[in-house]
Amino acid sequence: MDESSVVLSLVFISLLLMPFVSAYGVTFYNPVQNPEDGLLFEKVSADKPYDITLDNDDLALKKITFVVSDDASTAGITAYHLMTVPTSLPELDEAYEFDELKYGGFAVHQIEKLVFEFVVSKDWLTDNKVSRDSIVFYWYDSKLDSWDEMPVKIINDDESYVYYSAGMDHGARYFAIAKSVSGTKVSVETPVESVDKSQEKVSSVSDNSSETASTVLVPEPEPALVPSKPVQPKSSAPEPELSSEQASSETSSSSVSGSGSLVFTYLFYGVLILVLLIFVFYAIN
Repeated sequence: MDESSVVLSLVFISLLLMPFVSAYGVTFYNPVQNPEDGLLFEKVSADKPYDITLDNDDLALKKITFVVSDDASTAGITAYHLMTVPTSLPELDEAYEFDELKYGGFAVHQIEKLVFEFVVSKDWLTDNKVSRDSIVFYWYDSKLDSWDEMPVKIINDDESYVYYSAGMDHGARYFAIAKSVSGTKVSVETPVESVDKSQEKVSSVSDNSSETASTVLVPEPEPALVPSKPVQPKSSAPEPELSSEQASSETSSSSVSGSGSLVFTYLFYGVLILVLLIFVFYAIN
């Protein structure tokens, strides 16, 4: 077998496996090192807010509230801190963090609202000589191939971090926390209202609209100004008891893109390397 045949065979096998890898949501740029966190809900209802608290210390994003236009099952969001930024994205100076959101159970165009809470280290602000009120939250507009700013508010600070909130009335895939290019100054207000004040507050969830997530309950609203992790209330309606097998199944499905995609990534590259070695062996002999 000549060298050209080996190359063509490897290309064919890679193209054959690519759809299966993509279906698992594998990110090929730096697939292992991107810190992530997220949550899947058993069911989400249209026009109701759902909160996802992110506990990964390697993520500046700490909370995401979303509203979708249609009912969905096994739905949620996973956030990734991109340690290596895709080359297809425009450059952005003085960026604190780049993030990618992956949606399960619904598409980007079905998102009616996204509200974020995030933090920026005071040490980073000092080291980079960036003012705390010049931080903005960008979203990537794929149609215009540009970073667009969204309204940002400072909601609190402590010895180590400044806490911010930002909101938008549509979905996107890529986001960035960075110094404002346009010179926009953020306001220092408590985000007591949602992005669209004519509709229900995104940051609050009424007792009647609580939904059971795969592993936790959607948290009730908190009156506190500090974006602390919300207390998970007990629902007024009794939850159905799960068998040990069902509980195990629910727990394993709570990650939007967890260990399954990572295992599949290793499997994919392992098979690819094995096939390469086999073809090299036959090519030599």
